[in-house]
Amino acid sequence: LPAETGIADWMMDVVVADERREGGAKLPQHWMDTDKSKLMDSSVYNNDKLQRRPSLADLKKFPKFETSFWVQLKLLVNRTLKQQRGERLTSVAVILTFAYAFF
Repeated sequence: LPAETGIADWMMDVVVADERREGGAKLPQHWMDTDKSKLMDSSVYNNDKLQRRPSLADLKKFPKFETSFWVQLKLLVNRTLKQQRGERLTSVAVILTFAYAFF
């Protein structure tokens, strides 16, 4: 993975490059040919035993988010400032950062 590249961005680049490939895309056919039995969801299957999925009551016992709003806000602002990649800190940039954080 190239430096300063998120895995989602890299995957999108791979898909776009495959779509533009001479002779057509190869990924859809590869997906169809893949043995689906090897792609079992590890959260449902554990050691070949089917586990019960949690009920709505079970899910409501635990908080929806494990981190507080302020921790998430801090991380989001940090990430947004890093993604600007050297842009000057201007009043417009600060306003946009807070707009991204709240909307």
